[in-house]
Amino acid sequence: MRSLIFLFTAICIACCIACPALAQKPSRTSPKTRDAAKRQPAKPNVIFILADDLGWGDLGCYGNEKIKTPNLDKLAGSGILFTHFYANAPVCAPSRAAFFTGRYAESSGAYSGDGANEIEVPAGLPNLATLFKQAGYQTLHTGKWHLSARTTPDKYGFDQYQTREANSWGERQKDPYFRAKSTGYLVENTIDFIKAHPESPFFVQLWAVLPHDILFPTEEQLAWYEEYDMRKKFKIPGFPFTSAEQIYYASVTALDDHLGQLFNYLDSTGLSQNTLIVFASDNGPGMMEALQVGHSAAGSTGPFRGRKTSIYEGGIRMPLIVSMPGRIPQGKVNDTTVVAAIDFLPTLSAIIGTKMTARTDGEDMSGAWMGAGMSRKEPVFWRWRWQMPPQLYHAARPLRCGRASGNY
Repeated sequence: MRSLIFLFTAICIACCIACPALAQKPSRTSPKTRDAAKRQPAKPNVIFILADDLGWGDLGCYGNEKIKTPNLDKLAGSGILFTHFYANAPVCAPSRAAFFTGRYAESSGAYSGDGANEIEVPAGLPNLATLFKQAGYQTLHTGKWHLSARTTPDKYGFDQYQTREANSWGERQKDPYFRAKSTGYLVENTIDFIKAHPESPFFVQLWAVLPHDILFPTEEQLAWYEEYDMRKKFKIPGFPFTSAEQIYYASVTALDDHLGQLFNYLDSTGLSQNTLIVFASDNGPGMMEALQVGHSAAGSTGPFRGRKTSIYEGGIRMPLIVSMPGRIPQGKVNDTTVVAAIDFLPTLSAIIGTKMTARTDGEDMSGAWMGAGMSRKEPVFWRWRWQMPPQLYHAARPLRCGRASGNY
């Protein structure tokens, strides 16, 4: 009897070895998913999208009931929305340097907002591009740079780059509507780059120029907000002016509309399952009193006072959305964890499994990005050294330090 049982068992094992399909349930994955799995690297792809001068309250998912942002709202619904995220400076260059290097302006060298004359972030500093490059990623920077007027992005670790200052868009930049259409060009660059590297993980730094002034939306974009068109409302022959609301709202929706094309591409190819999308803004919206902003100063800081150039909440408290279906909880709002721009470098290092050896001023907040509750260990501080007219918000508070809580 034992001999028969042994013989029967041996026959079954042999059949399973010869016919693996008998031992494993057939996969029912779709052809699209199978194709994506073939090209997907083990490490997650990362796309870091940075808006320019977008306020905390400018997106529908942050409570704005006037501006249409369906694609970013959908992105927030597929991941985590942070309500306590802070840029580390109230103007462009030092804020971007903090995202890129994980350092405050005092140690990155990026103090003012005048990238053309003042800024030169040392290329030797550890940064996002070198982090991903050393981890085997293909790297692309497309869009606004503002970290150096003399050193191109490839010197910082990017395999490919395209900015207005170097390797530009040529004839396209002569179009008066270039800024209005610019996010679409950045999306084109990104998709072409992804297609060119099907076997490698990729890191894309897509830094948009919208909704930074000077804004000049196309007539098609303005038509999204006809109810704010003063030219039609007043019906005065030859009246040339529309409203700041129509101009600004149309610009934000144009940003959202073009980003939607990128999100749709990632979904249609199955890449979104292994692609971490991070969306943020560099500082608060511009103020009406600034000459070049007056025509479009309708950005919202939500309930917070202060705007760009201010270290009150409105100048530094920004939207942050992180999404990666399957790895990050969907539809979650984190309204307790304080996250800062200086955290991006150590956080992304942890997410892609690369050990950080260099010092940064930020903290690894990957637990919060992945959906866990956590608190930061060290306080965050802000310093605004420069005087830019008009002196409305920042002059009285040149230094601020704390755990980013309280009434500011």
